[in-house]
Amino acid sequence: MNCPKMNIFCKGALRAPNLDKVLLSEVDDKGCWEGDLNTTIHRNTKVLTLAREDVAMMPQHDIFRNLRDLTLEGYPDENDVFPSNFLLRGFPNLEWLVVRYSSFKEIFPEDSSGYGGGTPCGELTEMGKPFQALQNLKRLDLIRLCNLKRVWKDGSLMAEILKQIKGLWVKECPSLSIVLPSPTSFQSLTHLGVVNCSGLVHMGTSSAVTSLVHLTWLYLRNCAAMEDVVTDDGNGVEDISFPNLEELILDGLPSLESFSFTNCAFRFPSLGRIVIMKCPKMNIFCKGALKTPNLDEVFLSEEDNEGYWEGDLNTTIQTLSA
Repeated sequence: MNCPKMNIFCKGALRAPNLDKVLLSEVDDKGCWEGDLNTTIHRNTKVLTLAREDVAMMPQHDIFRNLRDLTLEGYPDENDVFPSNFLLRGFPNLEWLVVRYSSFKEIFPEDSSGYGGGTPCGELTEMGKPFQALQNLKRLDLIRLCNLKRVWKDGSLMAEILKQIKGLWVKECPSLSIVLPSPTSFQSLTHLGVVNCSGLVHMGTSSAVTSLVHLTWLYLRNCAAMEDVVTDDGNGVEDISFPNLEELILDGLPSLESFSFTNCAFRFPSLGRIVIMKCPKMNIFCKGALKTPNLDEVFLSEEDNEGYWEGDLNTTIQTLSA
């Protein structure tokens, strides 16, 4: 117990003829057994990192029922296909998925059935299975995916997975130009962080961000090409509210001119802290009507204890940029 990274007992030959169970705690009187000690530890680990070679060698029937955190990495070939079906079959209680250091263009790409691309692990036959398989997934980190073009597209399995995600982190994905390109349902998303994405121009469209009703924390940092956070998609959205957003951090965005160029009215009823640093072109927050009833200062660094205020957010930003 309390050995979260241990996923095997030993690499060499192992004999334990009198052992028939592994106890997961001092009060565990039942234990578990998967035929041998190595397999038992492997399938009952809670934290696991797998590269492409590991996935290829892993038996199709392996199920990690106790696994909570999984890191998938090491798919450098541009033709590598995201192993959707492998993840859907083997990790029924997964809570945190990290995908990194790979060349995937899409995560959980859509195939003809709409439930993920074909992989060496075979095809899914139960239409409802994908949504049941990852029903506990709460956090997704996408890191150093050099060819990632989009986080999801309409009709893909990823759009369904995002409905239950509470935390989404996107880091060092230079081919990504927008994080939230079209409307989807973020029924649970509370934390969104985007860092070091050099090609990112917008965080999301006006239609897409209307679903961020549970978002409490938004962090955008070191995205050199970002021009605005919310861009107009022409769908006639007139009012955008972030009802639960408490903290907004904009840091290292040299091309950012405003939060939004749209004429939408923006409401931030819960916003109590905003940090704006290293955004030299930003001279206004938004063009449309703006309500921030709980905000009374703008901080110029995350360490600041005292901020600046000139009566409202737009005027404060204009004064600071003068």
